[in-house]
Amino acid sequence: MNQPRKVPIRGNLLCLHIMAWCKEQPITSHQMQERSGIDCDTCLLWATNMTRLGLLHIVEWRKAEKRGKRAAVFAYGSGESLSPPVSRKMRRPIQMAGVAALAAMWRELEQPTSVAEIGDATGMSKATIGRLLRAARLLGMTRVGDWERRTGCGGEPTPLHVLGAGPDALRPKPLPNTVIHKAYRDRLKTHRGMSRVVAGHVANATAFRESA
Repeated sequence: MNQPRKVPIRGNLLCLHIMAWCKEQPITSHQMQERSGIDCDTCLLWATNMTRLGLLHIVEWRKAEKRGKRAAVFAYGSGESLSPPVSRKMRRPIQMAGVAALAAMWRELEQPTSVAEIGDATGMSKATIGRLLRAARLLGMTRVGDWERRTGCGGEPTPLHVLGAGPDALRPKPLPNTVIHKAYRDRLKTHRGMSRVVAGHVANATAFRESA
């Protein structure tokens, strides 16, 4: 396990780091504080919200050495959480919109998906999604699982992101010019054919009105 280190992170980037740490080994909010440099109560608030949304789950209630209270030990994923000790009073956490958006993004990433599709599902901007995906890839939590080529034309293929570690899928080679030109001619021929059909319907309708 890597040594704890402080990282200048906030918001959903903190969520990503918390998930990566919990995936490596279940930890408490105090350990999150040691790694992030953010106060324990804030880490606990984020982790509790993430648990409610299925990004984390509680695997243990660990007794603290000094205070005698039990601290939740969080693990990665949507497993079943252990209930808190009966004597412990749990405060209902403030709902955090950022965590809900990240949870929606994580659900989309269960299957290969594009930035545009993630944006439609979460309401997040492309810039925000790009920043989160770059961070998630660096943490070994997501990768490019496939590429979607634009049908029948050139242009850049679209990366499809998915949960999981490992190498990215190989980027497809550009289409040969002969294929691109043929696809263009086919689309042009189809467009002209449709234009003739529409023009024929218009001419028939005009003739019918004039004869009426």
